[in-house]
Amino acid sequence: MSETTTEKYPLDFDLLTKGQELPTEKLQLCLGIRAADRDAYGLALLGLAKKIEQKLSDRGLDVVVRRRGDDLVILSDNEAAAHSDRRIRKSFSKASHFLRKQLAVDVTRLNDAEQKEHARRLAINGQTVAAMLSTRRRLLLKACTRKTPVPQFARPALAAPAAVVEQ
Repeated sequence: MSETTTEKYPLDFDLLTKGQELPTEKLQLCLGIRAADRDAYGLALLGLAKKIEQKLSDRGLDVVVRRRGDDLVILSDNEAAAHSDRRIRKSFSKASHFLRKQLAVDVTRLNDAEQKEHARRLAINGQTVAAMLSTRRRLLLKACTRKTPVPQFARPALAAPAAVVEQ
């Protein structure tokens, strides 16, 4: 009697790990869509990436999945750190861009209720963007120079007091 092993179809989420790359050929097989169909393949990859992140998160493994060409890559920790930082900086740029768009609204064409709501949203969004950017600038310019105090138990014992002279 021969022993056979079966593979979960189309993709075994239990075998996925950080740093792993899923090649185009395997993804096309899993998705049932050819990479040449750019729009459908791109949307299917996006959905699969989210599903991989969710399944691995359920296992207690938080990962970042990224598209690299027609492949999917589960980023290693050092790649995920750099990738996430780039995405956050890009989101700051987007927030600033859309705040400028919000400032460009002609409020004279809005009724009173819309003007009040627009002013409220503009104030909140403006303060949020200003806080993000000023905090980032402050943190980039000022490095932490505080010295960490030595814990009490790590200090060397004080010298024993001099011997008491008997009279």
